[in-house]
Amino acid sequence: MRPCPDLVSLSPQLSYHRVFVRNAQEAHELSGMLTGRITHFDLPEHEQLSLC
Repeated sequence: MRPCPDLVSLSPQLSYHRVFVRNAQEAHELSGMLTGRITHFDLPEHEQLSLC
């Protein structure tokens, strides 16, 4: 799951789930809220665009 950072605080259930992010920016945006539950794929830019 790749949640919108603005909505994480509205969904306490996310604290029990693993979160997948596409790049360092997304990992940084979520790191304070979901520490230890983030899988960072570090995908190249062209691959990230196909996942939107």
